[in-house]
Amino acid sequence: MDLRGVFNSEPKSLFDTVSEAGQCFYLPAYQRPYSWSKTNINRVFEDVLHGIENSVRNEDAITFIGTLLTIHDTKFETIVPHKKGEVPSKVMLIIDGQQRLTTLLLIMTALHDFLKFKEQALNKLYKKNQDLIEKDPENMCLVDKQDDLDWLLDKINQEIANLRYFTTDTNSNRDKLYRFYPKLIRAYQDCWSKVENGALYESPIARYLHLYNSHILEHEESDKYIRFNYDIENEHKDFDKHKLLISNLAIIKKHINKISKISLDDADYPNLIELMKGEFKDSFQFDIPEAYLNVGEQCAEKCILESLNVIVFSKYLLNRVCVTYVTVTDEAYAFDMFEALNTTGEPLTSIETFKPKVIENEGLGNYEASESKRYFDLIDKYLDSISDATKKHKETNKIMLSFALAETGDKISKHISDQRRYLLNSYRDEEDKVKKGFVKNLSLVTKFYYEEWDRSLPKELTDNSSETNELLLCIDVLRKSGHEITVPLLSRYYSSYIDSDRKDEDKAEFTRAIKVVVAFFVLWRAAHKNTAGIDAVYRDLLRHGDKDLGIEPFSRSSTEKLIVKPLSLYLRNKLINKLTATDENIKEKWILSAFKNPVYDISLPLTRLMMLAAFNDTCPIDNDTGMIEKSTKGHNTMLSWHKWKVFFEDEPSNKYTIEHIAPQTLTDCWDQSLYENQELIGSLGNLTILPSSANSSASNKSWDDKKKYYSVLCKDSLRQKEKLLEGMGDNQQQILLNSQYLGYLQPISNVGDWNAEFISKRSKNLLSYVWDVFSDWLDVN
Repeated sequence: MDLRGVFNSEPKSLFDTVSEAGQCFYLPAYQRPYSWSKTNINRVFEDVLHGIENSVRNEDAITFIGTLLTIHDTKFETIVPHKKGEVPSKVMLIIDGQQRLTTLLLIMTALHDFLKFKEQALNKLYKKNQDLIEKDPENMCLVDKQDDLDWLLDKINQEIANLRYFTTDTNSNRDKLYRFYPKLIRAYQDCWSKVENGALYESPIARYLHLYNSHILEHEESDKYIRFNYDIENEHKDFDKHKLLISNLAIIKKHINKISKISLDDADYPNLIELMKGEFKDSFQFDIPEAYLNVGEQCAEKCILESLNVIVFSKYLLNRVCVTYVTVTDEAYAFDMFEALNTTGEPLTSIETFKPKVIENEGLGNYEASESKRYFDLIDKYLDSISDATKKHKETNKIMLSFALAETGDKISKHISDQRRYLLNSYRDEEDKVKKGFVKNLSLVTKFYYEEWDRSLPKELTDNSSETNELLLCIDVLRKSGHEITVPLLSRYYSSYIDSDRKDEDKAEFTRAIKVVVAFFVLWRAAHKNTAGIDAVYRDLLRHGDKDLGIEPFSRSSTEKLIVKPLSLYLRNKLINKLTATDENIKEKWILSAFKNPVYDISLPLTRLMMLAAFNDTCPIDNDTGMIEKSTKGHNTMLSWHKWKVFFEDEPSNKYTIEHIAPQTLTDCWDQSLYENQELIGSLGNLTILPSSANSSASNKSWDDKKKYYSVLCKDSLRQKEKLLEGMGDNQQQILLNSQYLGYLQPISNVGDWNAEFISKRSKNLLSYVWDVFSDWLDVN
């Protein structure tokens, strides 16, 4: 028997897979419906962007996204229903890979739709520039710009044509709308035909491809291209299946929109234009004009940057994203292969694949008594306690991403191959002592997650001191904020402390580092509407340090033991530079940057912490200004883990929430001018803390009504409280009587008008005390 006749396997790019003349794909009836989730689609984009990032460094890089297992149905025996003479010249039955093929076709259509729309904008720009040239033909800047636009329009048209293979052109002249066959259809639900009364496209993917193609054809002669919006009637028998496709399309379009806006200084995404400066320039015949090499967000014509980014992404997707294309001659063989491909068991994590290398290095006979085994036992203890495979991989990703930054300052991906390569390459050629330190640090990063970060009560912060109370609050704030990028940095100080047998001076460095990091997080995030590159600040410190400040890289491979003063100096300097401030005016600059920011919309944990800091040991200046000033220490202790837990982490019945004093949505009893700047509503000056029951009751009431609530809640005399409650409803009285005394409400309980001017003034007042708290934490000197 000649085994070569059983199946053929070859790597194929996405373009080669879908562009073969006359070829279409067919889903047999036994195939499950399309069911990929947001996670699957995110993974596809993550894989492609990871491949692009690798391609900047390695011009031969590709992105492999799995296997497409097919049968060539030469006799059309499995195609039901089908019209004689109307079947595509080559039909491939999909045995495995329909989910990824369907998703890739959706991505192609979304890219096509995006570029068609951008082509329209570029044509307008071209026409506008041509008009200017006619008025000033000697202006070479305009002529050069026109040449560049000419080039870009040519490239966008080429790419639109390359993406067009989500259908197959039958070259029939019988019916313009039915000449093109959807690339993928499903048995019993769909039927290829070149005429309307013979064609049937009812499955989600076939219906979508047909309707989108019809949309394109209908707009061919129009000057105005309208983005395609796919929808389905609620009464449709397969409504839920179509809604999933619609939902996934929305996710895909969101990704493409983000990709279109990638700029030169975006640290979280690969630089797409940079990709075209190397070998790809020749491969894709993409000799990008000089004027476009440094185009960024500052470019006046946003459509140029957006078009370039998406063209480059599309070129990589079509030409460097590949599948193993397997064609089997017999259906029985196909299913044997399908089973073999999908029953290989639970994949190992990157750390599990690394362990044998450590054993090999130690020697099998010596491993049992080695330090490396002790370190790996700690890692295994944590990871083996997780039975769910998906969760174990997720936890391993967390550990590996943090470990690489802590160890060498390297940013690695969530891909097992990337993590494994990092572990092996970093470990392989080092001296034995360095290897042991490498494994030890991996175990300590794991230990930090297991015993500190992921525990509701961190193990090393359990005494009852007031400082510990603050530190528990700090760790919880970072965790609740999802600010996991700080783990590599904090684990470095933690490792020094654990490695020193828990000496007091090393614990002091560790705990001070926590407060420095939290202070920086608060001051940086409060001053910006977005993250403003905060992750890059930590990564740069770990990988590069700061030569100007004389600070070595903080990764373990560069600096064995850390102290907190350089950390404080580095982060404070970053904050000053970001705000273009000096030591003398940094507070003023920070307040000006932060006071209008909608901190509530930026981060809820951040908002809660800032409120506690502002109210901590402060009191009213007088009875009616609404402003606060510093009180004697202990007058109103708010900045503690105890208050944090009582206010925000207890049982729902006791929970407190952030209250918008002027409601988030305008109602009849509030002045419309307050809402002319919506960000003001989410700013610190318009917020307070209330029991959830009182918050719900106060809700959208007028300022006069809310003021009565606050007046009741800040009275420490029960007699005065009951007097103020007279005339209120029974339910309101019950809620307010059962609520605790909230002295921090006193400053605003006598304010006359709640208007934009007052909110701004109060924001600055509160922020002044937030600054005092956290600038003190940040500056360890």
